[in-house]
Amino acid sequence: SGLSAEDYRALETIVRVYSYDDGERIIAHDAGAEAIFLVASGLVDMTLPATDGRSRRLASVGPGQCFGEASLADGAATAADAHAKGAATCYVLRVAELQALNSDRPGLMPAILSNIVRSLGARLRHAHDEIRRLE
Repeated sequence: SGLSAEDYRALETIVRVYSYDDGERIIAHDAGAEAIFLVASGLVDMTLPATDGRSRRLASVGPGQCFGEASLADGAATAADAHAKGAATCYVLRVAELQALNSDRPGLMPAILSNIVRSLGARLRHAHDEIRRLE
């Protein structure tokens, strides 16, 4: 929301579409953060490797939700692994291309960031609920 039809057309010029098989790694924790991923279909599990060698699932991200969004804020390495849970398709926006596009469309980045903040808020509320259930 907050994006005009022209904004969507501009984004279409830089978006890439990738399909992933069940269990396929999409991003690895500690990898360079270079893109934002928007799940188009399927589910993506966000996990962290534990000291015992197993992975801990942090969340599942579904259609309309994004991950890798911290790359816009600080460019730091990703915090979690992302694996397809079943077949999944993601729209991928490279941060450098998005920033270049924003120079021509200055309202684009604020609209995208607003949508990301809403998504993060929902994920934080869910995490809070999960923590409460563990207590």
